[in-house]
Amino acid sequence: MDSIHSSSAHRTSSLLMLLASTHQGERLSLAELCSGLGNRSFGILLLLFALPNCIPLGIPGLSTLTGIPLALITVQLLLAYPVPVLPGWLSRRSLSSRDFQRLCRTTCPWLARIERLTRPRWLPLTSRQAERWLGLLSLILAVVLILPIPFGNVPPAWALVLLALAMIERDGLLLLLGIALSAASLFWVYGLLWAMVESALYMFSHWWQS
Repeated sequence: MDSIHSSSAHRTSSLLMLLASTHQGERLSLAELCSGLGNRSFGILLLLFALPNCIPLGIPGLSTLTGIPLALITVQLLLAYPVPVLPGWLSRRSLSSRDFQRLCRTTCPWLARIERLTRPRWLPLTSRQAERWLGLLSLILAVVLILPIPFGNVPPAWALVLLALAMIERDGLLLLLGIALSAASLFWVYGLLWAMVESALYMFSHWWQS
């Protein structure tokens, strides 16, 4: 892990790829992952647990592994914790090194493209006080991610990625884009839920009449 901390890599995507290539062992625990990425607080953890949901990877258990930490971290952000705290039972959860490498190879190129467009600007929007409201929005998105809604996880996950990068880079413009995508993704999920309910009611009424 020392090579990660001593690395000159600044961007989060570079740190993730470096960690994936240098980690020794068959599995990588959440505690090792957080330690290896250094002190980037809430933003890096939000990004870390949202990324696996951005692109369907077919890794069993990822939704549970990422959804519960996201909800826990966003609650702490809402309550203005100075630093995020993972309980022992959660920090010991692990992902195989091979799956983590595959995750980084799939998502980091997209992440790097977004990072090239970010810089510190509109700083009041990313202040410590504003982060509490960001925590509330992120909590809503995290709950949506946990729900078993077909095709409903990807838009909220990308919204969380934008919000997390805005926190890391202190980019107020990116934060506004993340808020806009959050609203659009919630409307998308609402539409999916409405369609599912309508379909269920139609099938039930058809079955009842027959």
